[in-house]
Amino acid sequence: SRLLMGIATCLPSTEAGVTLSKKSLDEMLRLCAPDMTGTTLSQIAYSGLCFSITNKNEFGSILEDRSHHLYSRFVLLLRRIAAFSMHYMDFVGMIRCVAGPVLLADSKDGKIRLPVITSSVKTQQAQQ
Repeated sequence: SRLLMGIATCLPSTEAGVTLSKKSLDEMLRLCAPDMTGTTLSQIAYSGLCFSITNKNEFGSILEDRSHHLYSRFVLLLRRIAAFSMHYMDFVGMIRCVAGPVLLADSKDGKIRLPVITSSVKTQQAQQ
């Protein structure tokens, strides 16, 4: 599955390359359809693909680029796999991939700040 996704992302951005990459990911999506629960969906979900999709060293950059021609297919694939089974590291990867850019958008110094945690710490310090 990673090999197929890797090849799909490396195909040229020509019309034929985009069509072929979309068709190959469509096949992956078919294999991860809810009616494939007893066969390929469980095998793919337990292979750690959820983490690979969100990992910046593998396919995470596609989820950061909404204009990428495979963006919607990667999001759908991630949703199907994560809905079936998710390990702790998969969950951490999803949070980092999805929430990280949102939280960094408001930051001027590149640090992620969680408003709820920050405000409660300031309140506790002020009371002491």
